[in-house]
Amino acid sequence: MAMNLPNPLPNSPSSPPSNTREGARPQPPARVMRGRARRFRAGTLATITLGCAILGTVLLNTLATRYAMRVDVTNTRDQLLSPRTAMVMERMDGPYRIVVAADMAAADRGARKRLEAILSEMRRASLTFSATTIDTGSARGMEDYRALLRDLVSRDQAVLMAHGEVVETGRTAARGLATWLNDTASPSITAIEQALPGLDEPSQKFRQSIQQSSARSRILARALGEAVGRAADAMRRQLGDLPLPATDTATKELVQALEPVVAWMTQASDELDAYAKQRATDGPSAELARDLVTPLRQRRDQAAITLDSLRRLSRPDILRIADVLEKGEAALIIGPPSVGIGALELSTILPPPSATALPGAAGDQSRRVEEVLGTALATLMSPTRPILVIVHAEPRPFIDSVQIFTALSQRLRSRGIDVIEWACLVDTEPPGLASLNPKGERPVVYSTLSPDSSTSSRVEGEQTGAQRAQRLGEVLTRIADAGSPLLISINPSLLPTYGQADPTVAVLERFGLAAESGRPLLRETTTPRGRLVETELMVIAPDGSHPIQAGIRGLTTLIPWPVTLYERAPDGNARATVTPLLTIAPSDALWLESQWLRLWRTPRDQRSLVPDPPTFDEGTDGRWPDGKPGSTRPWIIAAASERAELNKPIQRLVAVGSNSWNIDQITQRGMSVDGRIVPANPGNTELMEASVLWLAGEGGLIAQSPEAVSVPVVGNIAEAEARYVRLGLILGLPLLMLLMGITYRVIRG
Repeated sequence: MAMNLPNPLPNSPSSPPSNTREGARPQPPARVMRGRARRFRAGTLATITLGCAILGTVLLNTLATRYAMRVDVTNTRDQLLSPRTAMVMERMDGPYRIVVAADMAAADRGARKRLEAILSEMRRASLTFSATTIDTGSARGMEDYRALLRDLVSRDQAVLMAHGEVVETGRTAARGLATWLNDTASPSITAIEQALPGLDEPSQKFRQSIQQSSARSRILARALGEAVGRAADAMRRQLGDLPLPATDTATKELVQALEPVVAWMTQASDELDAYAKQRATDGPSAELARDLVTPLRQRRDQAAITLDSLRRLSRPDILRIADVLEKGEAALIIGPPSVGIGALELSTILPPPSATALPGAAGDQSRRVEEVLGTALATLMSPTRPILVIVHAEPRPFIDSVQIFTALSQRLRSRGIDVIEWACLVDTEPPGLASLNPKGERPVVYSTLSPDSSTSSRVEGEQTGAQRAQRLGEVLTRIADAGSPLLISINPSLLPTYGQADPTVAVLERFGLAAESGRPLLRETTTPRGRLVETELMVIAPDGSHPIQAGIRGLTTLIPWPVTLYERAPDGNARATVTPLLTIAPSDALWLESQWLRLWRTPRDQRSLVPDPPTFDEGTDGRWPDGKPGSTRPWIIAAASERAELNKPIQRLVAVGSNSWNIDQITQRGMSVDGRIVPANPGNTELMEASVLWLAGEGGLIAQSPEAVSVPVVGNIAEAEARYVRLGLILGLPLLMLLMGITYRVIRG
């Protein structure tokens, strides 16, 4: 049965003490308090930790945007800019912008991503560079494209207005001249014809001449009027909904119409003046002719002034790319107003899907896109690009018809370097460069292609190889006397074998160099098929401080039929600074061969079949560069030299001990790496481009291109270094393990 027990007494031991008033909430026990304190401390610590993590993340990202370090671990090196492109970005001295406007939905997705990645890297490399892509396939993109057009038109608005005023003045003058020719000059000439006396032979000849002049006057007047109309149409041209007067087209129309008018007026006035003076007794006809001479010459002088003002008009940048802009798709390089604008073929940076479908094509396309963009920027930044003149002494010009320098010419021209041929055996004077270099501001570099001295006359009257070599030597002397920079390619020559000097290398002496052109450098190897003599040597350019060395460092360069160079004292009172560019370490397998003609005349693919190939002859051949066996002095294959003479500017020269090192058959050889075809000899092309730039005084533009760094290259190890590496691998590792064991036992006791 339940019982109701009374409440314990207030002071009873079973009742907890209380110091609060009745009804107050009792305090929690100490254990609960300690739990709450732990949770509070844990929460506070977690909050602080989270805050620190967030703050650290923000700081790291902020620092990463300013001091980013990117490491490219791909074997194609397509995640970072090439040294050449990076150098171009560093040299930017103003705001440059690339704008790519295209229907992005129709473009290849992979190509689009590669383009965006390259543009992102270029933005990261320069604070003054920006890049924009516009999707013209969307309504927003089309509005952005129209805004771009408005900006470009307004950029050249002042120039367009000034040119428009000159064109309008020219149109007015041409219109007035056409009216005068048709309404005044032609009837006046007809009146002279009608007033001619007699039927003697001089009068008949003059009558026929002025009849033609009268008809010519009417024809020129009609052509001039039509040109004025076409010029007016050109000035009404629009770009979309924006007025864009084609001042260049209008100028061209007026110039082409005014030139024959000025020429005819000069001829007609001189003819009438001569008739009036010689046939003064002919009465009215002589008087009429005399009266027409003065207005003809006055009108001619006015037309000549108008023609000269039109010829002086340059083509505004916006008009140079107007045809591209009208298509609604464009790739533009926009520089500061003082530099201008350039346009690119859109397919070169956004290739179609078929171009990227092959295995390994992605990396190749990335390098091509980077090459196109970097070259366009470099060309825009440096408008005074060099002109390369290839000088040879062959019987006739051949470079345009024979594919020997096609790839080289295309590469140089893509960089703004024009390539001109000079067949000095046909043309005694150098080619005219007025059209390419009207102001004389572009540097001109001369490069040689030496003749084969072993050839004889193939047809009657044709000069032998030795005679053509003599002619080339004379031309090189003229070029050197003029102070022009030279790129000399050296061929093995038979002339030193007969005790004669090689005229094609005589110019080297003034630059502190000499060439052993009578004895090319050969190498022997042993193969399963027997002994083989190699006439092509692979060289990897070493490190160095010379600008050209920066462009070829670590790249494989193939040198067919190498000719060695030596340093010597320059002639006269000049000083020469010589820098070896390509060298080969001496070895027992290398020697200078004097009996090389039979191997020279054997086709390359058949040389391995030649019985009894050349061998080293102690009496006539050379084994060591300085004649001392065991010497470590290397053979010099290519060198750069600067000649300094009192009161004369510094003259530069690059000499390469090979004559075919830069032809397409060498530079365009490829090899397969990871399923990709890459250049086998990238150093050849880079050496050519770097040499031209350095000779032209543009050494600051030299850096390796994207194609050159497409494949990582491991340099050759010298024999002495290889010996130390072998000793380190054989003895170093065991000794290291033994030392670690001894150290462990000493620590353990």
